[in-house]
Amino acid sequence: MLLRRLGILALCGLLPLAPLRAAVEIQLESQGVRRIPILIQAFEGEQVDTRQLSRIITDDLDRTGLFRAFHQPVPTLGPFEEPDYDAFDPSQQEYMLVGRVDADGQRVTYQLIDLVTQRPDEAFALAIGPGQERLVAHTIANWLYEKLAGIPGVFTSKIAYVLRTGDKRSATYELKVADYDGFGAQTLIKSPEPIISPEWMPDGNRILYVSYERKKPIVYEHQLLTGQRKVVASFKGNNSSPAMSPDRRWIAVALSESGSTQIHLLSADGTRKLRLRESAGIDTEPVFSPTDPNLLAFVSDSSGSPQIYLRDRASGAERRLTFGSGYNVSPRFSPDGGMLTFIRRDANGFNVHIADSAATDGATVPLTGIDLADSPSFSPNGEMLLFKNDARPNILYTVSINGKITRPFTIAEQGEIKDPAWSPASTLNNWY
Repeated sequence: MLLRRLGILALCGLLPLAPLRAAVEIQLESQGVRRIPILIQAFEGEQVDTRQLSRIITDDLDRTGLFRAFHQPVPTLGPFEEPDYDAFDPSQQEYMLVGRVDADGQRVTYQLIDLVTQRPDEAFALAIGPGQERLVAHTIANWLYEKLAGIPGVFTSKIAYVLRTGDKRSATYELKVADYDGFGAQTLIKSPEPIISPEWMPDGNRILYVSYERKKPIVYEHQLLTGQRKVVASFKGNNSSPAMSPDRRWIAVALSESGSTQIHLLSADGTRKLRLRESAGIDTEPVFSPTDPNLLAFVSDSSGSPQIYLRDRASGAERRLTFGSGYNVSPRFSPDGGMLTFIRRDANGFNVHIADSAATDGATVPLTGIDLADSPSFSPNGEMLLFKNDARPNILYTVSINGKITRPFTIAEQGEIKDPAWSPASTLNNWY
């Protein structure tokens, strides 16, 4: 969509994904990353609370690791006003964003100014519907991110997670979806029995998850638009770790109907069930490459400890990604399929690692060093990861792909957050 001067822009979804950097490049870049310095002035006429547009935009950009975003709490300039360029140090502030909210609160006008070339950009405007302040701010941050970094932003994406409240005897479990930063949480399912393993389906409009509401683990599919759900896998024994192929033809699940847990593929129409491979150990946590419906990563302890493997479903070709006597679990592909993130037990405990999905040497790159990290997943553009830390149960974290910037954010409710998962780029932003 072409931005129009002072046009009212429709709030739309994310653009197609840009190519991601390879893991080898990431390791090099992490040695010294230049962050773009940008000043975000408070917008004239905006509310100073959790809906403050300029503060939300600042937090969005600063979280990515690509920007050094500074918030100026008092506006000194509005759109179309010429700044005193001599008052700014271009080495510290290359860009400045200014804005104004109309008196009725229904429209925001904003403008980016290049402090190095001393050239203002065009001014643009967005309509602000009731309760849409945060969505509008995230949309402006997306525009800034893509304009200056050349990569689509992710600030209007969603996260899914399970919230556990109460003690062991009276626990309540809720499957929730929220904005990527934890605001605007909505409950999909509430149960006195455990809910685990929410997994976004490729279209971003449905979520697979496991519920114990029938006193055993059963896989369900939940439609976000309608609230309808259906059983996907309810075989003898445990049904767990669901994931759907990018062509939407197959759902991988871990089943224990034969005794030990093994990975099976269920056709989306429910007519076929295939075993992925024969294994003497436990195979679990399957996940499809977003770009190859035949390629899966999974965890197996057939070598004596949990390790990550990749297997081509069509050819049967298989290779091991991780090595050593360590512990490697919870694999997730990057959006372009070029990398995998997972939890690895290293010298600092349980931490988020990434690896080139084509690697054969077992090399991995640690992104965290805090111990007790869990449940990593990539952002829709592959530039950040979401994860939790078991030592701080109601807090989630994002970490930049170079490992330089880690940011916590507290989920507004009390309780314990489990199994967070970042949505794909195709997620509907206005489904509720």
